[in-house]
Amino acid sequence: MPAGAPGQYPDPIQPQIDLNDVLAQQTMPIGSATVTWANAANSAPSVPQTRFTLPDVGLASAIYLEFDGGSATAYDLTIGAGAAAAVDEGPFSIVDGYSLVVNGGTGFYEVSGFGAKLLNDLESDFYSSSAEPGPAFNTAPTAIASRLFNYPVAADGRPRFGVIIPLSVSYENPLGMILVQNPTTTVDLVIRWASLSGYATLTAGAVAALSLTVTATLEYYEMPPRPVFDALVRPELRWAHQFIETRQAINGVGRDANTVSLDVHDTYLRIAHLVKVNNLLDTDDIDGVRFTLNRTIHKYDHSWATHARRQRRFYGKDVPAVIWDQFATRTMRDAIHADGYTDLGSKIDLSSATVLGAAGTNFIRTITEKLVDLDSVA
Repeated sequence: MPAGAPGQYPDPIQPQIDLNDVLAQQTMPIGSATVTWANAANSAPSVPQTRFTLPDVGLASAIYLEFDGGSATAYDLTIGAGAAAAVDEGPFSIVDGYSLVVNGGTGFYEVSGFGAKLLNDLESDFYSSSAEPGPAFNTAPTAIASRLFNYPVAADGRPRFGVIIPLSVSYENPLGMILVQNPTTTVDLVIRWASLSGYATLTAGAVAALSLTVTATLEYYEMPPRPVFDALVRPELRWAHQFIETRQAINGVGRDANTVSLDVHDTYLRIAHLVKVNNLLDTDDIDGVRFTLNRTIHKYDHSWATHARRQRRFYGKDVPAVIWDQFATRTMRDAIHADGYTDLGSKIDLSSATVLGAAGTNFIRTITEKLVDLDSVA
């Protein structure tokens, strides 16, 4: 029996033979790059984008990105008589967006900087990209929390934050992994950088310089022997794990004024809406939400308060978004098989008292997480 073959090491917890018997996670560094923003109120990045090419090893399951200023003055503020304020999306929106490019084409992961952070926070009820998990270990020499997240705005400081780009559907489940140990497949992660206003709002003469180094680490599975790969791994590779973010304008206030129409293909695991009113994340002005099938059937229909309570139940925390989670159980029980419908819609009702500002400042960003059956793609 070849090394690593199913059954070689019996599993008393899950005795059935599955992918867990033939795959084990590993990590390796894949590169780093430094980007700077010149001393100004809203300078452009020194480069428009950074690209990391995944090495052709194994089966990729996730990419970890660590952003670090590197020094106590990496964010160098000259405030004078001006003002410096944090942006509502935190340091994450210094990244305009992430793209996963496979064989030169996008379509697997197209998400904004803050959208990536939000998806991480939904991954489990104990993980957060920013919030400190507890004060016990945030004092030197065990200041763990501040090593993971630090967001200086009103004074000089060393920014630190990170995100995970998921390829598999979850840490526990390798479905959706990408075979990169393949001479015919190239996979690149592209980071598109935003201007300095994505990091902080500087007014009345305040200026700042910023430097960030991003370091990428690949989490992957080693390739099993060919007979095992053909029997257990290859069938899983027919499924792609896709994240796409889109944007549409808010049409008005009141019931049924805003409907996000969704593509009727593939299998939806999660849908996340970020509501921006006057360029600020806004959940206070949401009255109610509904998810409709074929325009007339309400799969879900409830108030915002009930929706937020359900999200607490799923995630153990509050998130500044409307989430339709069809994968909260980590099973396909609630998944929406969109091909069976002619119309899918998500309705977000804003209170009639909501004051909408200038055109272009009121919009809904929508992130869809889907499983795509590659065998069914022509």
